[in-house]
Amino acid sequence: MTQEHRYSLTRVCLRRGELTLPRGLSGRFPSGTTVEAVDSQTGNVIPLTAEGERLLRGLGGFFEEHELSPNDVLRIKLAENGQVKITPQRRERRQQSGTVPAAAEIIRVLRDAAPVTEAEARTLVPGMPAGFDLKGFLERTGEFVFRAGRWQVAAAYSEAADRAGAEGEAEAAPEAAAPAPAPGSETGESPSGQSFQQEVFRTLGFEVDNVGAGTWLLECPTYRVIVQEAAPGRRLDWGALLEERRRHQAGWLAVTGEHADLLALVAPAELAQATLWPEHALDRLLQLSRSLPLGPADLEQHFRQHGLWDAGLQKFERTVQKRIAERGAFSQVLSNLAELDAPGAFTLEEAGRGLGTEAARLVLLQLSRSPFQLVLQQADGSWYLRDSVHTALGQLAEYATSLLAHLPPARPRVRSSSRTAGARERELQRG
Repeated sequence: MTQEHRYSLTRVCLRRGELTLPRGLSGRFPSGTTVEAVDSQTGNVIPLTAEGERLLRGLGGFFEEHELSPNDVLRIKLAENGQVKITPQRRERRQQSGTVPAAAEIIRVLRDAAPVTEAEARTLVPGMPAGFDLKGFLERTGEFVFRAGRWQVAAAYSEAADRAGAEGEAEAAPEAAAPAPAPGSETGESPSGQSFQQEVFRTLGFEVDNVGAGTWLLECPTYRVIVQEAAPGRRLDWGALLEERRRHQAGWLAVTGEHADLLALVAPAELAQATLWPEHALDRLLQLSRSLPLGPADLEQHFRQHGLWDAGLQKFERTVQKRIAERGAFSQVLSNLAELDAPGAFTLEEAGRGLGTEAARLVLLQLSRSPFQLVLQQADGSWYLRDSVHTALGQLAEYATSLLAHLPPARPRVRSSSRTAGARERELQRG
């Protein structure tokens, strides 16, 4: 049986090229998988990427092709065989400036996006006049309750959860006792007292200083960043964060947290010129740092713009993939050379088998210099292998071990002079 869902587009959807799926479609597409949707008007296949339970990315080109605007509708059909068809339906542009959107439309949009602040709600609902009494409207509908600075869906918000949030952590019944959590897990902190996000940035070479509740200063020799950790039910004071940025002479402002907690912050973060850093992206960053040298210099452009959210994460992945490809090309050429008789001449085609001659030539130029000196480009342009790859790598390992033994001891990280001055200033203020 074919299921059909009606989706009204918002400015956020159009700007980001994605859909926040309604509850009826939540969890239908496994996170990380590719969904091949069909444009029912053109027959084109649209490769979409599912993220989490409710995000479907990759519709930017589709929106542009059909010149869709806020309040236009998508009809999403799911067939029994798993096929997904999307039909765009453009509405007539009759709404005049200052006309309040239909009540049902406001409720639908905010139910899908909740929990939201009033400012976020106004951003999510296109065409809402500045003077519209949104607070009074939401109270009258009975669909929402205002808790912890956000409008929550009343049906999904229990009074028990409300009491637990006011009184602190509830005591579990003995028969339902769960295994003891790891130290710091209740607060998202590691046993060292640092949150996961702080540990990631510290591992990458930043100095991390707490400057307030959930707010910390990242610092490296060339720039500073104020970072705020988002949490469910915590309303961000953007004015206070911008003041912290000014006070610490930080170049940028960033917000980190779980993806679901950052979704509602996309629009206000843009207004505050802040970047978003979801936890899953930081986890990926940490994993990559174990096999690739990554540090503050690699992240500066992301603090400047996009963070690791959407376009920023895609740009970062492309950069990393390029570096991984360069390393892969190096390994491929060495593997090809290892199959040749040494010493002896070889062709560029033999070195670049499975890779390409231009990429192989760049690697051979590296291998011709110190500390490798494994190959030689002769006067006529031909190539010569001086020794076997196995012998050369063994000698290189011995050289690296010997060099390491003669180097001076590793120097501890030294805070920059500007950092020291800032620390003194804070100590004087506290004194």
